[in-house]
Amino acid sequence: MSGTPFGFVQRLAVTGRDDLLVVTRDADRWQAYWFDRQGLLRFRRRLAVADLGGPDGDPEPVEIAAVVADPLGPPHLLVEATAQPGGHSAVWRVSGDAEPRRAFAAPHSQDAPFRLLGSGGGRLFFAAHAGPNRALLTITGRQGRPLAQVELSLQDAAQQGPVLQFAELRVAVDGVLYSARIGPEQVDLFWWRTDLLMQRR
Repeated sequence: MSGTPFGFVQRLAVTGRDDLLVVTRDADRWQAYWFDRQGLLRFRRRLAVADLGGPDGDPEPVEIAAVVADPLGPPHLLVEATAQPGGHSAVWRVSGDAEPRRAFAAPHSQDAPFRLLGSGGGRLFFAAHAGPNRALLTITGRQGRPLAQVELSLQDAAQQGPVLQFAELRVAVDGVLYSARIGPEQVDLFWWRTDLLMQRR
């Protein structure tokens, strides 16, 4: 920005309007840069866990886990932050320079915490580890109302040999989920149409 390089880039995301959201982080804060399709900066926001609060009696957030684009578009962001104990998280809505406000609790399971993947097709996507090569996906509306929950498999029955690494699940602007499995000799790509996943719930 203005000749100053970005910090560590945590996320790059293209929105349904062909805007680009760049999310960076360092030891004590996150920053979101929202560019339009011409590359002009439309919105910039610094975020720290100290900026987040909630109703009295709720656990205080201890760590920001994700910053994603709100389906409403700029200058609206969604921030997921975790709280102890149990690693449960909640989602805050950030609009422009206004104070972040707690919107809803993120989905949770007994085995592993859900994490916010992103937004697409006007919906929000959360995933939790569900065992070797498996993930549990929860799809919600913009206000956090659950719409569907399905289990995803990253295991291909025809695949043999060692697996070196699984890439993170990602969500495209149209709601398609995708990931990759990296082996010693090939990379396997996986994708799921979430509209079809919701039909089979």
